[in-house]
Amino acid sequence: MSSLYVSTLLTHPDIGVNKKVQDEDTPLMCACDFESTSCVRLLLQDSRVNVNEHNEDGSSPLYCAAQEGHLDIIKLWIASGREMDLGKPGDVDKTDAIGVAKKNGKTEGVTLLE
Repeated sequence: MSSLYVSTLLTHPDIGVNKKVQDEDTPLMCACDFESTSCVRLLLQDSRVNVNEHNEDGSSPLYCAAQEGHLDIIKLWIASGREMDLGKPGDVDKTDAIGVAKKNGKTEGVTLLE
């Protein structure tokens, strides 16, 4: 996903900015998962974007960023002032973004999120 694509997407007032695509992921989730910081920045700036939309396995976009240790995205998210859904509903172990970052050895991400 390119920032040009996202920028074009966001210029259309009737476009479904939260429309789920592959594996039920939203554009924001895809951008977080693939560490597309420029796309995440654009999406976080648009109030139509539901930053806490979960995919079919219950992961939030921030959860995906933390799981992969994408520090620039976590920092960008914090700076944006947008909501931060750390959880993964339905997870038997109640693992949230902080827990998954710890589990995957992403200690700098843990520090940022705490």
